Amino acid sequence: MTAPPETGPPVPTPHFIDGPNGRLFCLSLEPAAQAAQAAALYLPAFGEEMNRSRRMASLLGRALAARGCAALLLDPSGTGDSAGDVADARWAAWRQDAVAALDWLARRGHRRLHVIGLRAGANLALEAAAERPDLQSLVLWQPLLTGKLFLNQLLRIRVAAGLGGTDTGGDESKETTGCLRQRLRDGETLEVAGYSVSPALADEIESLDLAAAAARDLPPLHWIELAANPEADPPPASAKALQALAEAGRAIGYRRLAGEPFWSIEEPVLIDALIETSVEILCGAER
Repeated sequence: MTAPPETGPPVPTPHFIDGPNGRLFCLSLEPAAQAAQAAALYLPAFGEEMNRSRRMASLLGRALAARGCAALLLDPSGTGDSAGDVADARWAAWRQDAVAALDWLARRGHRRLHVIGLRAGANLALEAAAERPDLQSLVLWQPLLTGKLFLNQLLRIRVAAGLGGTDTGGDESKETTGCLRQRLRDGETLEVAGYSVSPALADEIESLDLAAAAARDLPPLHWIELAANPEADPPPASAKALQALAEAGRAIGYRRLAGEPFWSIEEPVLIDALIETSVEILCGAER
């Protein structure tokens, strides 16, 4: 009797889905043995953080599929290999993309849906969940506490790269986050590490507020942060957001794991504990 062929690890399948803002590039991972009732949508970080996190996203999808949960890794419109230009990207369009991806999973027969988001993708997950109350759970990887802080980080990358503008008088060292903010207010689109940030997108990013978004009526919420010393108290900004959520009566599962900020490191950094913990959360939600 011939032995059945061994099934290897789940292999990502690249494809496009039709979204409200053009074709969206995705990677799908399906369990090998059976049709999955559950599926998780992964929403990436923005800009160079997205590229530096692709390996972690792929490993997450493989781990989910190996445990019987399908995974869909999405490039929002204007990013990655999806249609559109990042210079025209808008937060509202990304929210529509996320909802369209969830609708696609539902049409594929996945009846229980989850969302995992990294950094800006975590904040986007909260907004998508507001439009899909049927979600089973949300997992937030290092979400942005406020959009203002994140926009400052983006502008500091521009300053550190020494990209001068016409208002610097030829002295690139004079470019500051303050002058960059003024240029955005004046209607100029700025390039940061090869990515265009328009005034409209900057305004939308700056308005993000984790505590306000998470305080709404949402599915079970899990927030995971990485730290050099996970046993220490949460940093003040995180503690403030957690307190605000507690005062709003919002229950949240908060965890800190040991690990480096892989989204900001040029060489691939793998945090096995983050993937394992996230998969256990989702599998627990399925029981």
